Amino acid sequence: MNKAIKGYEYTGDINIEHGGAYINYDDLEDRCCRAVRVTGLDNGCILIEALTINLPDTLEALASCLECSGFETVEGAIVGNGMGPIYPYSPKYSRIVAECCLGYGYYDITDRSEGILLTGSTMRGLSELAGLRRDIARDGYTFIDGFRVHSVDRSNFNLRKYIEKNWLN
Repeated sequence: MNKAIKGYEYTGDINIEHGGAYINYDDLEDRCCRAVRVTGLDNGCILIEALTINLPDTLEALASCLECSGFETVEGAIVGNGMGPIYPYSPKYSRIVAECCLGYGYYDITDRSEGILLTGSTMRGLSELAGLRRDIARDGYTFIDGFRVHSVDRSNFNLRKYIEKNWLN
């Protein structure tokens, strides 16, 4: 985990273009937390989505969720992945559960999402995305595989700073 930025902590690949999430753990007492997920797609686009991670209501659901990430519960504590025991009501316990819930699919996608296509010497440009369905919209955006994306020159763009400025609130 990185230091908190506007209450959010980053977890994921060191290169955010390959995927990760910013998670705000402030609402965990309400059995949910806010997150911004970044997904690098095979078509060269990056999808950014605002989510609400929901914590499981039952011990069986929690066990399934943890098992998916290589953890298990033993006498109420989380063990696995070379860690443990990590006991309930500790900050580390809550963070592991939230991250496992995100990975397992215990979340709701809000109505906010954005697609970015990084162009430049190391990424494919819009004209080079052979085989992908593209429709130029009137507002300057492009639709690729059903996602509304905008093209950004990677030489002048820092994805991490962009998300921290425009998505974490």
